[in-house]
Formats: sequence, C-alpha cells, structure tokens
Amino acid sequence: MHDRHQLSPALDGRTAGGPRRAHRAAGTFVRSLLRGAPAPARGVTPEALGRVVHLHRVGPTVDHLLRTAPDAAALAPLRAGTRPALVAQTARQLPVQLDLRTVESALRGLAWAVVKGPAVARTLYAGTPREFHDLDVVVSPASFGEALRRLEAAGARAMDPDWAGIRAARAGEIAVALPHGTFLDLHWHLVNRPHRRARFAVDVDAMLDRVRHDVLLGTRVPVFDATDQLHHLALHACLSGAWRLLWSHDLRLAAAATDDWDELVARARAAGTGLPVALALARARQVLDAPVPGRVLRALGDPAWLALQSATTLARPPHALTAPRRHGAILFTSASSSGPASAAALVRAVRERRTDAPGPVDPGPADTAREAYLVDVSRESGSALAAPEPQPALE
Repeated sequence: MHDRHQLSPALDGRTAGGPRRAHRAAGTFVRSLLRGAPAPARGVTPEALGRVVHLHRVGPTVDHLLRTAPDAAALAPLRAGTRPALVAQTARQLPVQLDLRTVESALRGLAWAVVKGPAVARTLYAGTPREFHDLDVVVSPASFGEALRRLEAAGARAMDPDWAGIRAARAGEIAVALPHGTFLDLHWHLVNRPHRRARFAVDVDAMLDRVRHDVLLGTRVPVFDATDQLHHLALHACLSGAWRLLWSHDLRLAAAATDDWDELVARARAAGTGLPVALALARARQVLDAPVPGRVLRALGDPAWLALQSATTLARPPHALTAPRRHGAILFTSASSSGPASAAALVRAVRERRTDAPGPVDPGPADTAREAYLVDVSRESGSALAAPEPQPALE
C-alpha cells in the first residue's frame, strides 16, 4: 500500500503557492461539500481549491458537487480549480478500461478481486466521479506466481527488476505495468510491509471466497463484498495515515451503505484489526459525519486511543493540511490489534522512524531471486494466522 503519486508543494504562508488562509478556507469548503452541507465559499479561490483537491484527490468528486449544487451558477468560477482533475480522470479512464479487460482475461479461473479505485467508484459513488490512478488487484497467495506469469503472457511486465530487494523487503505486492500503460498493484496480501502484516491475522482467501461480481468500466469482475470492502477501506486508510479526505469520504459512503455492523465487528475481531478500523471510522465520522454507530467504535476501539485520535483531528484537521506531511499519521500507522500493542508499535515507529530493516539476502541472478520470492510468498501465506487479541463485546 504505497503512494507513488507526487503531490503539490508545501504551502506554509511563506511560499509562492498562496496564503495559508486561502488554503484553509478552500479546505473547509471542500469538507462542507463532502459532508453534504455546503458552506458559503467566502475567501475560496480557484487556485487554492485546486491545490486542496489535488492534495486530497477529490477533484472529480468536488467538481461534480459544484456543478450539481443548488447555487451552481454562483459557484461556476470555482470549477477552474477542479475541472483539470476531472479532465485528467476522464483521460485516464480509457487505458484503465482496456487494461482491466486484459487483467480479467488473464486471471479468469483464479481467486482474485479488484479493490479500491474503480471498484469503490462503481459500488459506492452512484455515478459521481471518483479519482483513481491505477488498478489494485488482490490474488490468492497460493496463485500469486501463476497470476504474475499469466499477466506477463498477456503483455504485462513487472516494473521493478530488483527481485532480491523485493524479496528482502518481503513485500505484499509488486508493481506491474499493463499493456495500455496502467499501473497495476498486484497484491498477495492487503498489508504490504511485513512488520505491519505480522500484527494482524487478515485472511485474504476468506475474503476472496466472499466476493461479489460487478461491472467495472464495462468488464464484469470480482470485488469484495460490502463488509469486506468497508473493512479493507478502513484498514488501508488507517495504515496510510488517515489524512486524505478521499479516504474518509470513501468510508462515509461505505458506512452509509452498510446494514450489518455486527458482521464488520466480527470480521475485524477475527483479523485483529479492530483498533485500526475503529480509528479510521472515528476520523471519518468526526471529519465528514460518516454514519458510524458509536457502539461499533466502542466495540472495536480502545477508549484512550479513540480519545487521542479525536484530539489529533481537532488539532490538525485533515481539511486544513497545506502539504502531505501526514500530521498525526504516525498515530494511525502504529495502530495494532489493541491499545497496548499499538503503544509499543508507536514507540518502535518513533525510534525507527517507520523504516523497514530487512535482513541481508544474497541477490543471485534475477530469475533465481524472483522464484525465491514467489516461494517465500507461498510459505508465508501457508503459515498459521496469528490469534487476535480479545476484543470488547458489542453492546
């Protein structure tokens, strides 16, 4: 789960990017639009609005909300800041559409699913555009090597030739370039970094057993069921720092579409992901009024950590960010299966500055390192899942 897309430069009131006040006004306005309660656009400029939506990747969505607002005529000048994101998303969509057909054809018969990006846009956004840049596909760990070989036979290529480095990092995904230029993150696990992966007991195969099918960009493909989708979106948001408004907006929509919170609690408990899921859901509720029941947060989260999350959000609200510095993100990326485990992870993250320290691996020939990595994937996925720590009962 990495972030390869370059973002706009920092705006700290001293740079040429514009005053902090204008940026904060634009961020507050964007937040109000996403919450469904638009505030007056006083002090909002198209330039500042463009920077905010670029930072949070909500340009196409905000453009749609401006165009369909009751006072759309008065807000029309602001679309100069959002229209470029909509145009760029429209241009990206055709190659993604073509490459998704290639992926579906190559992986047919295997256990796999499309996650994030176009899957979320299709299942949650109800025709409203959502920004996405690439494809994320999760494959059963046992089929990962076969999936990679099939994709390569269809014209795709692995982007990183350093297979020894990938093996040393014990990466849960690899980057693949598809024939029409789309980047594919090919996952065998939903948590990329091994020291984070070891905290949880996420059962990828069980999630793939529960997939539903939907038509994404003209191709019928498997996607996670609604509960697994909400679970994954919350876990991903938390482990990414929970600072982007896009992630909280995804959770707001997913929460509104959820009718079985007990099942979410049960699956998060089984995976040991209760606290990170609770932290991400609590931030989405606090920032964008996501309809998450308080009883769910109490059942999944440690009260002290939820209080710390709330204080962090009040002190550095995501919509006020002027740069991708991930204010308070270390709190979220340290979230583990319980409060004490998270505290230990937080101390370790501060001490190690959140870096991985893979052991030495003999690089050897590239083909040998590649096959060794694929064998490692099979071995790790076949090991017993860690038993999750006890969680409080759902009231």
